[in-house]
Amino acid sequence: MTGLVGVILAATVVVMLLGAGILLHENLHRQEGKFRADLRLELFLRDDTTPDELRELTDQVKSLPGYESHENQDKAEAYARMQGALGTQLLPPGGYNPFPNSLIVTFAPRATTFQNFQSAENRLKSIRCVEGIRYPKATLMSQENIYSFFGKVSTLLLVLVAAALFLIMWLGVRRIALARKEESRILVLLGANWKQIGLPLIGKGLTVGIAAAIAGLLLLYLLWHLSSRLSLQLSFITGNGIALVAACSIVAG
Repeated sequence: MTGLVGVILAATVVVMLLGAGILLHENLHRQEGKFRADLRLELFLRDDTTPDELRELTDQVKSLPGYESHENQDKAEAYARMQGALGTQLLPPGGYNPFPNSLIVTFAPRATTFQNFQSAENRLKSIRCVEGIRYPKATLMSQENIYSFFGKVSTLLLVLVAAALFLIMWLGVRRIALARKEESRILVLLGANWKQIGLPLIGKGLTVGIAAAIAGLLLLYLLWHLSSRLSLQLSFITGNGIALVAACSIVAG
């Protein structure tokens, strides 16, 4: 019994670690999604840009992979936004406005990668009306490296913890089987008939089987939550539900 209690405690601790790893893994993806949602590609236009050139540029922008939307921002609007943000008069009334007209491009989250931004820059910089292109190049590159590294580490840890959980459950089931075998041997030596030996084993076997089936369904539900990246709380509760069912099955056995 002491060994079974140890197995239960070990399984519970491992599943708690699995739940914490799931929370960390999903939180990492959520932070990455928030970072990418704020990324924009800004095209600065020449002052002498004609409507035809702007229309041609817009068509080129719409054909970019992952294009979602764009916004035309003239220099007066850009100046007004900057002045509103700083809360002060930047230039004397009627003075020269140094802000260029711009075209701000938004991409779908899956397309907000450094490679896609760089490809768009190489494709659009040769157009005559484009004076400059801006996006957080260094920040995007470093953040992608960070998210990629920690994503691989968290995935590896989840795999190792899940493997440890299955190993502990296997050891628990094996210990139960050995204990049942020894119990049956003792009952035979004491002269028990097949009903006294078999019926309790059948009942306990059904209990363990049902508990294992429920744990399997919970595991599939957990994997579905991970693949669809739904709420953190549901994934965590599901992971701990697996530990509870596994513990109950071991105790019942």
